[in-house]
Amino acid sequence: MSNPSTLGYALIGKETTWATTTSATKDVGLLIDSVVPAFEREIIPTSTISSIAVQKITSGVAGGKLSLSGSLQHSRLFDYILGLATHALTGSDTKHTFPLDNAPKSLTAEVGINNTTDVVTKIDGLLCESAEISVGLNSNLSVSTSWAGRIPTNSASASSSVISTLQVFPAPICNVLIDTAAATEVQSASISITKSIERVAGISSVNYQQAHAVSATFEFNATLGFTDKTYHDLMMGGTTPSGSPTAFEFTISANNGVTQGSGRREFLNTLNNCMSSGWDQPIEVGGIIFVTINGQGTFSTAYGVDNITSANWG
Repeated sequence: MSNPSTLGYALIGKETTWATTTSATKDVGLLIDSVVPAFEREIIPTSTISSIAVQKITSGVAGGKLSLSGSLQHSRLFDYILGLATHALTGSDTKHTFPLDNAPKSLTAEVGINNTTDVVTKIDGLLCESAEISVGLNSNLSVSTSWAGRIPTNSASASSSVISTLQVFPAPICNVLIDTAAATEVQSASISITKSIERVAGISSVNYQQAHAVSATFEFNATLGFTDKTYHDLMMGGTTPSGSPTAFEFTISANNGVTQGSGRREFLNTLNNCMSSGWDQPIEVGGIIFVTINGQGTFSTAYGVDNITSANWG
């Protein structure tokens, strides 16, 4: 018998050390539109010189994966995407500021189906492989992530779902800033974080024994309206490309316009030292002309503001 998505849930918990399973009791800070737990195993086929057919199939190292996406409510996931936040309380609001940590914390995730017969998958040792913060017309500020961890465990004892009551960030309260100047007529924008996660195994076990984040890159993309050649020149480093173009900042931000301490809800991510890898400007019959810019930058700033105290955060 199949199960509808209304019976599904996803929860997370912070691990003190990698792959030390913890209770997953916290919401992920998203109104989830997709969550996919997965099991993967290396398969080793063995052939012989006397036959075209594979003779034996054996198994190697195995592990777990998780993909998770939805509309952003609060920034708890960035503890694991970037690094553990520092918290500053102002009135009823807490600002969570995230560093870029060389050794990010791992999480345990529980994804379940709460029905007469429960089906629950728990994956520990999850480290973030990628995250994309994006917004477009008639949509919400959204986050899509992927994670790599250890072999899942399955059970038949579901938890209750936890859904944050915080509001999401619709496009009209979002902004894209290029060198601190707000871009107008933004069609879409994203910041993508890609990490290289190295999981280490050994010959005496099918499970991974260690995992480390060894690199992180940051890319930006935006499709913008324009009235002059400012964006074109900035992306090229002047009227013509040069060997030392001027670097710039790229920011995606969102806030509800309320003063901090009185119910402010906010998210901001800024890249600096940005260099454009190019721009394109399609001109098509019956269309409006926009320019799409893209490139890479380095991590500068990331924070969220909400009503979750530090005591209730991790």
